[in-house]
Amino acid sequence: MKSISVVFSSAALLLVGAATLQAQSAAAPAAAPAAVVTPKDIGPAEAWSEKPVGKYDIVINIPEGAMPVEITVSESQGGLMAQFYKVGDNDAHLMTAAVKGTDLVLNGTTPHGALTIQIKHHGAKLSGIWQLGDDRGTLEGSTKS
Repeated sequence: MKSISVVFSSAALLLVGAATLQAQSAAAPAAAPAAVVTPKDIGPAEAWSEKPVGKYDIVINIPEGAMPVEITVSESQGGLMAQFYKVGDNDAHLMTAAVKGTDLVLNGTTPHGALTIQIKHHGAKLSGIWQLGDDRGTLEGSTKS
């Protein structure tokens, strides 16, 4: 059985293109991950702007340890897209992006299942959760200037 880091890394490498993601999202929405637990030291989540364009440094907590990633959200054809870069990886992996209240929700499809990342912001600090198939965990990070 593969470890979660290998599965998660493989999933990140195999995210499909934006057009396919949008078509799949419209056809079958992914199940929502469990609620995000807000760390006590960063305060309540704030509403995202409608277009949270920018760069975000995220650390995804997986059982094998921390996995740093950079996420770049941009506007594309009137919608939002995210580029997911695992630190040390030269290729971006495309995900859909949408603002849902206090969540920035990123969705992608991998051979190991649907990948969903929900990010809340507390000023410049970020918290959230990820889910890949039946596996899930937390994340934290910050906005990047």
